[in-house]
Amino acid sequence: MCVFLFCTNFRICVFTFKRNYGKIQLEDIIGKGARALQLSLRKYLSSFIKSFASFLVVILLCVSVVFIDGINTGVFLALVLPISSLILLFPAIYYLAMFFVFKKKCVGVTPTECTIATWEAGFFRYSGSIVIRIDEKEYSTSAYFSHAECRELVGKSALCAIIDDTLIVYEIKS
Repeated sequence: MCVFLFCTNFRICVFTFKRNYGKIQLEDIIGKGARALQLSLRKYLSSFIKSFASFLVVILLCVSVVFIDGINTGVFLALVLPISSLILLFPAIYYLAMFFVFKKKCVGVTPTECTIATWEAGFFRYSGSIVIRIDEKEYSTSAYFSHAECRELVGKSALCAIIDDTLIVYEIKS
């Protein structure tokens, strides 16, 4: 079982953290259909993969701690597993659920062109969301962008749709 966890974790980490000028290559993870996904759906999926891969690393460390002598494993596991579940696993489950919910709801929706008005910081450090204004009402994405990405996107036009008061970005136009 340890070998299976290690091999799976290693494969996910290699694919997840494979970078090309700072951007994750989703085509390596989910196949060639990744370019057909909307930007928001790709961000949900990449956020899930990052959080879940980090959780798997913590689980692998917990499994390896069991084999180290001199450490009180009961206390260690009682502290680490619940904390890592709250910090890493629950957000991963949320992002995966939102990926499937919005993938289903995006079918048949016609995106409109709008201008990104501003951005706001997210709950987690260095995360942010972009905001558009339509008829004096603000709509924002989930906080899956980085602060640098948000700053670059302000003022650009985007193809987007509003589903359940959440902004879904299909494509950023330059």
